[in-house]
Amino acid sequence: PPPPPAGPIAVIGASRGTGLQCVLYLAKRKLPCRAVARDPAACEKAVSAALSPALQQYVTYVRADVTKPKTLSPAVRGCAGAIFAATAPAGWRLPFASDLEDTPPHVDFE
Repeated sequence: PPPPPAGPIAVIGASRGTGLQCVLYLAKRKLPCRAVARDPAACEKAVSAALSPALQQYVTYVRADVTKPKTLSPAVRGCAGAIFAATAPAGWRLPFASDLEDTPPHVDFE
């Protein structure tokens, strides 16, 4: 088997849906992961409801928001890899500001 990653795997959008399932998958395989969410407390509550305390030790939580790009780099620093699972409702657009000129208008495809 391949060696374990050198750092945790970041899961961006870890509070629910695909992101939450990725966190659970990694923890069940005893792989360290960093759950990245706008509301880490809500994310931790969801993870705690699904995993035993022995598996919860593989998950750490950090606050970041994909609509605030400057929060993402610190959130994934030191990670061996990242899974981007953040989504948004159809029609949602990033705010347009001078510092976001190169930002795509949607978080995911419609």
